[in-house]
Amino acid sequence: MALILPMVVLVVNVASECGYTDGHYKALVRLQDKLGSTEKFIVLAFPCNQFGNQEPGSYNEILSFAKKNYKVNFPIFSKVDVVGDNAPDVWSYLTENTKQPTWNFWKYLVDENGHVVEAWGPWISVEDITQDIIDVMEGNYSIKSRKRGEL
Repeated sequence: MALILPMVVLVVNVASECGYTDGHYKALVRLQDKLGSTEKFIVLAFPCNQFGNQEPGSYNEILSFAKKNYKVNFPIFSKVDVVGDNAPDVWSYLTENTKQPTWNFWKYLVDENGHVVEAWGPWISVEDITQDIIDVMEGNYSIKSRKRGEL
């Protein structure tokens, strides 16, 4: 399986009641504003309640929270498990050659050919990975150029 879209994708497992929520949602909205207008980049958010039960709401509650508080400008999918037997194929694919998420706001960078090129935990800010995303968009990024070595 491959995650193939004609653009670079940042896939994130999100949660509404996490200590990382405010900073990450704000930064993801700014990132989508900055790079999404190129039509070569998109953020895809997947709510998940597996870590600390920090995403307890229904899909409509999650979407309302994100739109009201952060004016999200990227797709938010239905709540999923991101690890374990109930994880959808997309999450199995993302973690096949990278680390599995151990908390909310793991970020997976996928190039336009569907290859997962990098993954970061929540302690790495969106601002810290923005240049990596731009490099992938411009074709100037390779596995050898990784700076943080988290895979």
